[in-house]
Amino acid sequence: MKTGTKVFLGIVGGVLAAVLLLWAIVPTLPVYLLIKHKIDPEILNKTLIAAPYTDLEIPSDYQRISERGLSISLPADMKPKETESKSLRAYRSDAGWAIIFINHDDDPEGFQFIGGDGLSQKDYDRFVSAIKREKPVTNYDMYNLILNLTPKDIKLTKHGSWRPILQMMNSKEQLWTSMGREGYPLETAHGIGYYTLYGESNGTRKDYRILVELYDKEDKNRCASAIISAGTLEDAVRIANSADFERDYQPEDKDE
Repeated sequence: MKTGTKVFLGIVGGVLAAVLLLWAIVPTLPVYLLIKHKIDPEILNKTLIAAPYTDLEIPSDYQRISERGLSISLPADMKPKETESKSLRAYRSDAGWAIIFINHDDDPEGFQFIGGDGLSQKDYDRFVSAIKREKPVTNYDMYNLILNLTPKDIKLTKHGSWRPILQMMNSKEQLWTSMGREGYPLETAHGIGYYTLYGESNGTRKDYRILVELYDKEDKNRCASAIISAGTLEDAVRIANSADFERDYQPEDKDE
């Protein structure tokens, strides 16, 4: 074998050995680099941020109503309206403001993150062992984790965790894409959750829309949510800030 060939093979062998050593020390590095390349950069490091307009007061003429487990204050002229879907409850005003309450009665436990469409138990355990966050045990915990998960939360020294990490980062991208461009934590007397800027005024739409999602503080698998639309962002946030989880709500009491 020629000396040049020997030198070349030696270099290749040295590089390969270095790569294998690096992979042995930081096995999660490849997926770390992959998600930074694959996930939308506007979403990759997105987290819930401090809420705007926290000092907005509820006008005295607002009415307090409860639907689908969510208690909220609405302008007095917002009245119940028929919807095409029996799973939704809607209130609308003459000015075009609206709120649509989402039905969670048929799925009280929410999305199952283990089994079904979720991770296997093995992959779930690998995932939680590979992140620098507390293990989620409820639906609220998991959604809150996914919304706030960033590359800096990933431990680079855990073997066998690249697949669930990639799946969870894909879930984050899908969740933020479907929920809006900004999100804010929301904690009330009986609930904990968040609201997101679901849509905003532009050339074709005249209103701002906010998605509110609250979980029962005593049972964080129980969820109540609604989509609010109003003429200004301040008014939409004002309504969102008034939301609370209605702990006494029982689906069987509200069935028609």
